[in-house]
Amino acid sequence: MALCSSSMSDMLRRVALMMQKSVVVTYATWDSGYKDSNITLSSGNLTASASTAVGNKMVRSTISKSSGKWYWEITCTTVNTMSLGLVTSSAATNSTIGGTTEGIAYRSTGDIIYNGGVVSAVPATYFNGDVIGFAYDATGGTFEVFKNNVSQGSYTASPTAPLYAGFSSATSVSGVITANFGASAFVYSPPSGYNAGLYT
Repeated sequence: MALCSSSMSDMLRRVALMMQKSVVVTYATWDSGYKDSNITLSSGNLTASASTAVGNKMVRSTISKSSGKWYWEITCTTVNTMSLGLVTSSAATNSTIGGTTEGIAYRSTGDIIYNGGVVSAVPATYFNGDVIGFAYDATGGTFEVFKNNVSQGSYTASPTAPLYAGFSSATSVSGVITANFGASAFVYSPPSGYNAGLYT
């Protein structure tokens, strides 16, 4: 009987391993089909570079979420007047995140804006080399932002889910950022209970 139980346990372990290997995870990138023409993508569509062209410019991620808890990081290479945040499926690519009712943003100038430019908080400014972490609770309708692993507060994710990750740059201003949606190791550990990445 002991031998049978042991053999059954080994078989179940092998089946579990086979099932794990068969699961294909697709991580988000920046969406080449949903971006302003003055944003170029590189490095597997993870690096977004905004030109100094006149007009606002925005790009969103390929994946949105309406439930669950998700964490990703954005490393800032060239910071001018830019916004990182969450956007709806109908956010215009020639807009700034938070400047309309279609998103909420953590701006480099040090504020949280939404609903057409309403400032709801004033966290720290961020600069070249900073790593901005996003912990998005799509089920609870909140998100927390981190600057170099230091929390900048938790906020209501207005508008409501489903929301995409987003990056925007102001008119006549350049900017370069690189997202890590979980396909490689994070600089900092995700908060407890959050999925390590933005993926399906």
